[in-house]
Amino acid sequence: MKNILHEILATTEKATTFDALGDSLVAVLTSHIPFDRLNIGLIDIDLYQFNDVYVFGHNVVGRKRGHLRTLKNTVVEASIRSGGGYFFGASKPDQWLKRFPNFRPVLKSGIRSMLSVPIKANDEPIAAFVLAARDPEAYEAEGLNLANSVAEIITPKIEFLRLNSVHS
Repeated sequence: MKNILHEILATTEKATTFDALGDSLVAVLTSHIPFDRLNIGLIDIDLYQFNDVYVFGHNVVGRKRGHLRTLKNTVVEASIRSGGGYFFGASKPDQWLKRFPNFRPVLKSGIRSMLSVPIKANDEPIAAFVLAARDPEAYEAEGLNLANSVAEIITPKIEFLRLNSVHS
C-alpha cells in the first residue's frame, strides 16, 4: 500500500482543480480498489449538505456536478458519525433502505456497495471521498483503510481548492 500512497501523493499534489484531483485519483486507484463511481463532495456542516464537485463514472440520474443534497440518512453522514469512514454492500437492498431511506436513486443506478470517508480540517468535516460499485462485495476493511489514507493525503489539497473555490 505504501507505493500506492506515494503515487497518490505525487500525482495529486500537482492538481489545481477538483477535476485534476479527481482524475489523478481515478488513474491511480483504478488498479487497486474496485469502483464504478468515484466522487468528491464538499460538505457544508451548517446547512447539513453535500455538494458534488467531482464525479467519475456512472452517476445517479439527475445528479450532476454541483448537485446539493442533504446529509441526513446518507452514507456520507454515516461516515462522518463513525469518524473513520463507512462501507457496506453485501446486505439486501431492503436493509439498506431501512438504514438509508434516501438511497433508492442510488440503487436504481445499479450501485450495490459504497464506501465513504470524511475529509476533515480542524476536526470539522469539509468534504467526503466516496467510492461506489455495482459489485455488492466490493469493499472490506482493507479498502476502508486505503480510502482513509487517501483522504489524509488529499486533505490539504481539498482544503486549498475549497477555500479558493476552484470547482472545475
